[in-house]
Amino acid sequence: MEVPGAVFVVVKDGKVLLQKGYGTTEVKTGKPVDPEKTVFRIASVSKVFAATAVMQLAEQGKIDLRQDVQQYMGGVKLRNDTGSPLTMEHLLTHTTGFDVVDPPPGDIVTADLSAVTPLKDYVIKTMSAVVRQPGEAYKYDNFASMLQGYIVEQVSGMPFHQYVRDHIFKPLGMENSQFVMTPDMKANLAVGHTATGEKLPPYNTVPTDMPQGSMMTTGSDMAKFMLAQLNEGKLGEARILRGSTVQDMQSVHTAIHPKVPTMTYGFELPYGRASEPYVISKGGDMPGFTSWMWLIPEHKVGGFIVYNKNSGLRTELFNAFMDRYFPSDRKPVYLNPDKEQLARFEGTYRDLRIAYLTARSR
Repeated sequence: MEVPGAVFVVVKDGKVLLQKGYGTTEVKTGKPVDPEKTVFRIASVSKVFAATAVMQLAEQGKIDLRQDVQQYMGGVKLRNDTGSPLTMEHLLTHTTGFDVVDPPPGDIVTADLSAVTPLKDYVIKTMSAVVRQPGEAYKYDNFASMLQGYIVEQVSGMPFHQYVRDHIFKPLGMENSQFVMTPDMKANLAVGHTATGEKLPPYNTVPTDMPQGSMMTTGSDMAKFMLAQLNEGKLGEARILRGSTVQDMQSVHTAIHPKVPTMTYGFELPYGRASEPYVISKGGDMPGFTSWMWLIPEHKVGGFIVYNKNSGLRTELFNAFMDRYFPSDRKPVYLNPDKEQLARFEGTYRDLRIAYLTARSR
């Protein structure tokens, strides 16, 4: 499964075991990928950083995870007629009950690099309605993660990207990471490529400061973040979270079934893997870029892959990594239900995230 260029990072026990660039930043130029300098878009892995910012403010008592978030919305009115408050915990676990959870088609990026779309303006423009009781059902939710960043902005009194820069990037020494495009980011940004290998033109995100997906970073910077997450929130003399907060952030808080744990605060649990060892992860996709970070807290192991093309390489790599270093001898157990047992599942099902996707079982 070919990609133009990639960075692969592995950390364990407080050390970087592997930090390597592969291929090129752009097919036509052949410029090699440098894990220290080459910047990639990490797309939805950005959500973990938004959640980290929320947890910092929760530590300080400025955000209560279980109180109505309306008090943190800076005058923007939530549309919630369910009778149940929407809390930060619901935003963190994607159990908001929002009707629409994704941006309008074509709204994710813009080719106009001079355009600036403020986060607050975009929140107001795309405000979704809470139509399902918060906490009732899990649904992957880009809007929820965007609101996390917006609330960080309102509570801290500074733009979201500036808060993350000052309170996460700078303490950890992540010198080549940003949520908004800067001249340095632009100069070192890998070029995204289409599925057929053609160069994608440069773009900006909408909103410009996008908590759910606009982060750009290097492999070496991501190593620092993973090391802090695996060391109770500390890297060297810098601490971004208390140990108890990190443990809470990495623990399961949502499960779509008792046997299918789904989300922590910011991380997801990869489907299709045995429950041992415990793995938390976050993947991301933007035009021309694909990423995935995974952590195995009990072994203090972390992995990160990013590349400048959209493909399924990350899944193959993750599975190969787990099979090699954490093999499982568990075998699948297949059920053999009779018609009477299956009858209770008859009906029509609609995907909560993509309304037009329906399935009928009978």
